[in-house]
Amino acid sequence: MRILLVEDDPAQAELVKIHLLEALASHDVDCSLTEVGRLGDALERLEDHDLVVLDLGLPDSEGLVGLEHILSVPAPPPVVVLTGVDDLRLAVQAVQSGAQDYVQ
Repeated sequence: MRILLVEDDPAQAELVKIHLLEALASHDVDCSLTEVGRLGDALERLEDHDLVVLDLGLPDSEGLVGLEHILSVPAPPPVVVLTGVDDLRLAVQAVQSGAQDYVQ
């Protein structure tokens, strides 16, 4: 599994990377993880990945705009939205918009 982590905060990216790779390894899932800090960089690399983990607060994208851009490309990979924002309405809206899941 090739995962694209879109997170602009290096400390948060490292935490996600550690937990995600640890969880996948415990289930014998072989994976690679690529980190980018901007939506523009993510859009250039989508076709090379099987899953996107997307932060909603990026320097070049805020809120669900990034999700909308990713889902607008032909045959987008599944997207899991990752955010520190405690907003159930936003979580529901993200899933209704096409995110596979929402993790706070």
